Amino acid sequence: MVVVGLDHLSWWNRQALKTQIFKLTFVQCSSCGVPVGVMDYYNIGNKLDGLEKRIKAIESTTASIDDNVVAVAGLIKKKK
Repeated sequence: MVVVGLDHLSWWNRQALKTQIFKLTFVQCSSCGVPVGVMDYYNIGNKLDGLEKRIKAIESTTASIDDNVVAVAGLIKKKK
């Protein structure tokens, strides 16, 4: 087992390999060059979290608009 300290880690970006359609980021030891991990280049998980927050904000806004439309419809019925 190889133990690498956090101060020796470096990021090595690489284009998609010949058989892959996605770019990868390799994490390797800057001292000895041993690869210690691989991550997706675009950090899809992080992007999905951001999209989820934006979708929830849109849902909240549309719910508020729906409530206002119902309130206006109720006021119109009362006036008639």
